[in-house]
Amino acid sequence: MSIYNIIAVAMVGIMTGVFNWLLAGAGYIAPITAQSTEAAASTLAANGWTAQVALESLKPAADGVLTVAMQQPTSVNWVISFAFVGLEVFTGIILVVILKFLNVEKNIAREQAEIKARHEGGEAQ
Repeated sequence: MSIYNIIAVAMVGIMTGVFNWLLAGAGYIAPITAQSTEAAASTLAANGWTAQVALESLKPAADGVLTVAMQQPTSVNWVISFAFVGLEVFTGIILVVILKFLNVEKNIAREQAEIKARHEGGEAQ
């Protein structure tokens, strides 16, 4: 397994935690489950929440349970947009700055000539 793969696998877990932390801080409202549309409506009313779709249009799962997704606050929508679009802009800018200091290709011809000279010198011995 390459170092890149190890870093990628580790970062998925870490960044999922960061993303969930951002969502929780923004006021994310998790979906609810209910046995009927009436029960879902009373839960929504008690908490002052709004469903994403009309409750009458929801169909129960095979076990008879309804899952109701909530209309999210604007702050949650902003966090999701930032995480998938805005953050990439910042990481791109950071990468440009880091890559400015990468100078491997500036000296590649000299380094290749040195390697070739060492290799030829090693065969002669």
